[in-house]
Amino acid sequence: YAEILASLLGLENETTLSTKDTSLIDKAFRCVMLDHPEIFYVDGYKYTEYSNGDVVKKIVFAGNYIYDKEEILTRREKIEKAADEILAGVPDTTDEYEKVKYVYETIVRNTEYDTNAADNQNICSVFLYGRSVCQGYAKATQYILNKLGIDTTLAYGHVGDESHSWNLVRVDGEYYYMDPTWGDAGYVRPGQSSASELQGVNYEY
Repeated sequence: YAEILASLLGLENETTLSTKDTSLIDKAFRCVMLDHPEIFYVDGYKYTEYSNGDVVKKIVFAGNYIYDKEEILTRREKIEKAADEILAGVPDTTDEYEKVKYVYETIVRNTEYDTNAADNQNICSVFLYGRSVCQGYAKATQYILNKLGIDTTLAYGHVGDESHSWNLVRVDGEYYYMDPTWGDAGYVRPGQSSASELQGVNYEY
């Protein structure tokens, strides 16, 4: 996990892993991606196994970067600027609930649900374009809350036949599910014929 994380954050082309067990790689990669929404520029990986006969000598990991290095650095800078603007409005309080509520409201109010949004599986869609789908909403929420020191992870599963993403947030020592996508009153949920009559933020989620 640590080696894959360092490789992706450092934009390395190849990293020799300490393990020789290929079965560990996929789980470690998935955990890194779930924990780190700031790695918006990777959508997969490959590895090369070097063997001498039946003996594995080393495994070399390589992330699949969807932008070149210059584009990644440019987007990082823009995302940081957008995040700083949000963080500047965080309530001056030690109350974690109020901070989480502020981030929830801010992401909802500044993002429009759009299945055709560019980069809608990562945080670029929210911070750069203000249009996304559930994965973008949840990752952007995770990104800001983690910057505030509030433990937040990405949760995912299905609602009916549709895949969906939301958050698991630790507030005052207790864990709660939170769904910023469904918190957007303009979003039509599976099985719902039209958007909610509520305007703006729906606090049921």
